[in-house]
Amino acid sequence: MRKHAILILVLALCVSVALSVTAPTSFAQPDPLTIYPGVGIGPVRLGMNVQRDVVPLLGAWTSSKVFSDGTVLYRWGDQSRGYTAIFEHQGSATEMFVSNLPRYTVRGIHIGSGEAQVRSVFGEPLRVTTESSTDLLTPPSYLPDKLLWYRGILFYIAQNDADAYYQKVMQINILSP
Repeated sequence: MRKHAILILVLALCVSVALSVTAPTSFAQPDPLTIYPGVGIGPVRLGMNVQRDVVPLLGAWTSSKVFSDGTVLYRWGDQSRGYTAIFEHQGSATEMFVSNLPRYTVRGIHIGSGEAQVRSVFGEPLRVTTESSTDLLTPPSYLPDKLLWYRGILFYIAQNDADAYYQKVMQINILSP
């Protein structure tokens, strides 16, 4: 009788532990604007058509620019308050980026993270380059930024000591992997 009681108690304990592991009491919702390298930002994905797929999600864009090869750059927001931008070529989003907005990658890196933090989380970049900081919709600035290239994602690190993001991430680009 005592063996049966112990066996029932152990069985009940096992079932209790199994239920607590497999049946969460709450379901955490992901941040709707999380950046996924090589994929997109929240529900906006590389490969989407801006007018058909993105506008219903983000609303109408605030500015755009057409390049000689037919690529269109769409932007939601502005330089002073921050923005999201998408390059679309032949009806498909090929690259997107965020600047001056509180957006986080799925690994926790965000606008304002330091270069050391990026390297700590993502490892050594595939390559490091510099580029004049040019906003494709406004006149270029004069100092080069450091670009840390990873598979599916690119981080712009500000090098202008007058910039609020000096030596920090000022822009995150999502690229095809």
